[in-house]
Amino acid sequence: MKQGRVKLMVDSRRLLRNAVPPCLWDWARARFGGVRQVPGWPTADAGGWTEAAASAVEGYEEGVRRMIEGAALSYLPTEEPVSWLHSDPQFHHRMVQLGLVAARMGGEHGALNILDYGGGFGVHALALKRLLPWLRFQYTVCELPAFCDLGRELNPDIRFVSTLADAGMGYDLVYASSSVQYMRDWRRLLGDLSAASSGGVFVTRTPFVLTRDTFVVMQRAYGTEYPGWVFNLREFVQAAQELGAGTQREVFVNGRGLAVRGASEPNVHLGLLFE
Repeated sequence: MKQGRVKLMVDSRRLLRNAVPPCLWDWARARFGGVRQVPGWPTADAGGWTEAAASAVEGYEEGVRRMIEGAALSYLPTEEPVSWLHSDPQFHHRMVQLGLVAARMGGEHGALNILDYGGGFGVHALALKRLLPWLRFQYTVCELPAFCDLGRELNPDIRFVSTLADAGMGYDLVYASSSVQYMRDWRRLLGDLSAASSGGVFVTRTPFVLTRDTFVVMQRAYGTEYPGWVFNLREFVQAAQELGAGTQREVFVNGRGLAVRGASEPNVHLGLLFE
């Protein structure tokens, strides 16, 4: 039942998005969107992220199965295999960027040991197999237990763990897509991800601003709401380098960021590669 509701929400949003002129859509997102700035991180965890994750598990399971079976190019819940090119071009950008980073890190050996922090059901590994069929890699996903349980069923060739301690260390590439910003102690997480890497750390699909300070937003999705960070780019890069991620080598633009109500500066989703 919940899976049907999630799919209905996605389809309805896509229909509305296609019917509204881009300039009006951007204005509406900034004025009435489901993301608002808040004074600070909530003192108590209301379970919003856990609820959102549970909805995502149920809502995207069918899409992931279709991707594994070769019936779809994306894990988005849709009946139209190539509709993500129109409805979610950022997915395309992120997968191509991951392919570029993996090819670079794989080098002449053509092999990689990858840790995907917050990697869902392992769909990024599926994308890599299609983008770089010559690349040999071992893939570990660190996720919430509900994702791990279903992920092991969907992708038995991928290792799933629910803590970084279980993931271990020595990875050629640590990949974190849309995950660091949802951790209250993001600096500690950056340090842990850096410690797990012996090669590169690629943090992507993360919102940044260029001039104003880092701030907290409350994001509404999947019938609940949860907090997240919008980072000042300079502060984040400096922290990552001080915590051992290495030197910032590349900046990838994913696309426009969150439409935060009342924000004094628009943010953009970026991908940062440290080596």
